[in-house]
Order: sequence, then C-alpha cells, then structure tokens
Amino acid sequence: MLIENDNRDELFFKATTTYNQVVALAIYMKRHCESEKIIKQMPFLLNVKEAKNADFNDISKWLKNSWNTEKIMRTSNDILKNNENQFALQWSFPQAYYSIFSSILAYFKTVGYTESSHNAILKKFGKLCKEKNIQ
Repeated sequence: MLIENDNRDELFFKATTTYNQVVALAIYMKRHCESEKIIKQMPFLLNVKEAKNADFNDISKWLKNSWNTEKIMRTSNDILKNNENQFALQWSFPQAYYSIFSSILAYFKTVGYTESSHNAILKKFGKLCKEKNIQ
C-alpha cells in the first residue's frame, strides 16, 4: 500500500517518496520482468568452468559479501514494516546493487576474467549479456 504524505516533516516526505517509488517498482517488476527466464538464456552464467588460476579464498570472500548483504536485506524487511523506520528504505537499493556486483565479481574471478575496476567490470558484464557469450 502506498503511503500518502500527511504534511509531516521533510524527512518523512523523503522517506515516503522513496517508499512509494520502491512499491511502484516492485509492482512493475512483478508484472513485466521475467528475470529467471532471462538468466536461463545466458548459458555463460549457468555453465561456469573455473579458471586454472582461480583463487577460491578471494572468490569465497566476494560470494560471502554478496550473500551476507542479501541476508541483511531480508532482515531489513522486518525493520521496514514499522513506519517509523521507512527512512532506512533508501539503503536497500545500494545493498541490492552491491550484492549483485559482488556476485558478478566472484563469477569473473572464477572464470578468469581480469577486469578489476568497477567500470570495467560493469562494461564486461554488459557486453557478455548483450552477446549472450559463452566463456
């Protein structure tokens, strides 16, 4: 349910706006996005073959970072049910982003891609998705 601004302070207005945007995005995604089907069309994500020089300690670090961030986000759901905590919702977007980014980085390290800067990783992943490339 969308929250209406009831003329409270500016922080409440900002939190309400963010909350309403997230609800609208969730509704849109439920109606229009088929992420699972899209991922299944990207065999390079499903048929992972480890590189000879894969550093499993480093890969483990990035996967744990991703998984722990997801765990925090699931915990946040209970916190956000309290209307007084809605301002915390703004942190869900960066948490989701970095959870996914950490998983992508773990994948890159597993298969031997050498991109290391944030921008280079995003470009490489976008290129792989666009080409539906198999490693």
